[in-house]
Amino acid sequence: MQVSKPQESGGNYAPKEIYLGKCLYNVVAVNPNKEELKALNLYVPAEEPVYTFKQDVNGVQKDAVSVVIYLKKTSDFSVVDRVTYNLVNDHQLSSTGKFAVINKYGNDAWLEEEFITSEQMPANMSWYLAEGVKKALRGEKELIAFIRALSNFKNITSKSTEEERAGYVSIFEQKDLDKLLSGDVSDIKSVILSDPTLGVGFLLGAKTSDEGKVYQDLYKEYPLRKYMVANEGSDEYIIKDLRSAQEAGKYSKTYFDMSSLAIKKYDPDLALAETPSIFGEDSDNDPLF
Repeated sequence: MQVSKPQESGGNYAPKEIYLGKCLYNVVAVNPNKEELKALNLYVPAEEPVYTFKQDVNGVQKDAVSVVIYLKKTSDFSVVDRVTYNLVNDHQLSSTGKFAVINKYGNDAWLEEEFITSEQMPANMSWYLAEGVKKALRGEKELIAFIRALSNFKNITSKSTEEERAGYVSIFEQKDLDKLLSGDVSDIKSVILSDPTLGVGFLLGAKTSDEGKVYQDLYKEYPLRKYMVANEGSDEYIIKDLRSAQEAGKYSKTYFDMSSLAIKKYDPDLALAETPSIFGEDSDNDPLF
């Protein structure tokens, strides 16, 4: 697995409160076993957790693995949240004949086969670096995005210097993916848990179950670098990305307050008064509590 050194930055228990807005976390565990769950004071199953599974893709059973990352709020170490990224051994092909791809620096895009094999970008994508470009597995770009945000990696484009490019490599090689799909997450653990002071942020929401219970949820598709949690400069991009996900049918049962992304307690009365447009298919992230 090729990941540059992290850059320096400028539970299963119901929480007492549900929160909205941007929240900063530290990572405390990745795919923990029974002993590690006990140490975190979380629910311990009777059997060792199994994170590999088979995913049905158009009638074909594909190897898959859940990478479950346990998080603690930097402001409240008594509460443990989690985010799940499912990696499936399958490539995504759009209705227009483009494949989901990822390059050496973890930047994703959609490309036709000819541009992937030639590593020559179309004229309208001159900003995108073709170095190491390959078809991405389902869930690969999201997992890489998490690692990049945690490591405080900036976006690399054709305008980036050679020094910047060398410092922000983040890509899974085929041997890494094979290892992950077998259930071995030791390499990812060594990267994600390399420095306990590393932080990653998420936009929090309130998810309502079919039974009417409200749970903490988070927008996992857009993990935030540390500086983005306290800085409002990136809020418009976060909102734009979330709205795009909602338009695609995701997060239909989760309320996000987009009037302000500052951290705040969830107010159900205020949520009910908002327009339906702020609700965005349901996330495949497990209820956090």
